[in-house]
Amino acid sequence: MSRAFDKRDSDRLDTEAFYVQYKLTNDENVFSVEVMNVSPGGICFLRDSVLYRKDEIKILFPFKSRKMLLKGEVVRVEGREVAVQFKDKQERIDLFVKIFNEEYREISNENKQHSKSKQSLFYNLKEFKNNDNDPIV
Repeated sequence: MSRAFDKRDSDRLDTEAFYVQYKLTNDENVFSVEVMNVSPGGICFLRDSVLYRKDEIKILFPFKSRKMLLKGEVVRVEGREVAVQFKDKQERIDLFVKIFNEEYREISNENKQHSKSKQSLFYNLKEFKNNDNDPIV
């Protein structure tokens, strides 16, 4: 299905061997997914669980320098493909973009060479238990 025009405000970067973890804001189940593309406005990934448009989620990014947890809202679900729009303050999103640009290539290369499961390079799942303000460590 093709769209007549693209609603996105910024370009997206197709990703390879890049995984994140997410959970619904009001649920304890955590899922690991492969990211298809990233932009300053959000991400697109392949889901292995049920998600609906307007679901609010928290996404944990596996950066080496710090943990990065962003809030998002599902804006599109087509088959297994899910598009999420970031809902954090612009300063947090700007920091995410900076860290992503600095670390993506190294993380992707390590994931390509890693022989264990895609979860093996992630931070501890307890990071999702953070309350308000979702710190960047």
